[in-house]
Amino acid sequence: MVGRARRRLYFWLAGCFTISLVCLVLLRSPPQPPSHSDPKLANRLSDVRKKENLNRYTQQELYAIADREDLSEKLAAGVQINNLVRGVKRLSLYISSQLPVLHDYVAGAEPQQRLAWRIPDLLQHIDVQQSSLLDRLESLKHLESHKALRGELQKLSNSVQDRISKLQNPANCTTARKLKCDIHKRCGFGCQFHHVVYCLMASYSTQRTLILDSSSWAYDRANGWDGLLMPVSGSCSLDDAHDTTPWNESTIFLENRTVHLPYIDDLSTQPAFLPLHVPKEIHSQIRRVHDFPSVWWVGQFAKYLFRFQKEMGEQVKKAETEISFTSNVVGIHIRRTDKLITEASFHALDEYMAEVEKHYRHFPNTTELRNIYLATDDVEVLNEARKRQGVKLHAL
Repeated sequence: MVGRARRRLYFWLAGCFTISLVCLVLLRSPPQPPSHSDPKLANRLSDVRKKENLNRYTQQELYAIADREDLSEKLAAGVQINNLVRGVKRLSLYISSQLPVLHDYVAGAEPQQRLAWRIPDLLQHIDVQQSSLLDRLESLKHLESHKALRGELQKLSNSVQDRISKLQNPANCTTARKLKCDIHKRCGFGCQFHHVVYCLMASYSTQRTLILDSSSWAYDRANGWDGLLMPVSGSCSLDDAHDTTPWNESTIFLENRTVHLPYIDDLSTQPAFLPLHVPKEIHSQIRRVHDFPSVWWVGQFAKYLFRFQKEMGEQVKKAETEISFTSNVVGIHIRRTDKLITEASFHALDEYMAEVEKHYRHFPNTTELRNIYLATDDVEVLNEARKRQGVKLHAL
């Protein structure tokens, strides 16, 4: 039975690969290229290029973990299950992103008009096939092999968290090598949190204890970082960050100095520890059990930092209870405002809702009401979502 399922999967993947090649050929030599003055088409083309660049990186990562001889049979099976699930999703997303662009190229142009009519049906068929395959693959995650993989990942995570904790809590802060980092960037919470992740990665790479200066922080001017999240260090404070010296390639090796790390934008040369770098001593361990070592590695620093203070944690738990995340809830994050200036393309709410519908096709017995958790910085998006029929909207 497993053999038949694998053969079907291989045939499906081969078919999808053929379709994607056809799409690429047609897209590279369109009969009548449309003007990019059409903002919808320009945005879609931009997204396709971004996905293609991401695919190149992820494929390199996949090839890098091809050698699995050091894995037990259970762990190897668990890794391959994850690879299959991600591979099916990635290929389906790629095809789904390419065909609408092809549709815009040929729509209304004779004799290609028939092809434009056929593409929506083709997309729907691909989605049905993907849903069927993903359902089968997801069921394999309950096998012992996948449980063993998760157990190994948890052990490795515990080990890294312990290393970070020991570095951040020296027995004697006076004699410890320290790295001072400011958190006063003029940007949103996500941007500032990324900055602190960068600071912690720098401290780990240089084996210095990170001391965070969050005085007058915009998100808690009275208590700073420690008002919302657990302190980055339990034994060192800002008072210990005296006699500082600017960051450069020579000062990071000074024993009795506190080095001041600038914003990443102000670095004259980029250090080796920045993503997508992973330390050699742990890279091979991560490769054994995870598809993308660099993503997992950055996540460990985010995990250490994103620990709520008791009061903040209670507020989050209360919100979870009120929203009832135990039911089938789909989360959507729609960024607008300043993000659309240079960093992102505009996508209508309809595009997000199409993905919501795809999700609910996996649950045919679910009621028609769609549970949506919407996070956005644009009040107009909230107003538009509230007007939708058949949607139960959750927002904070």
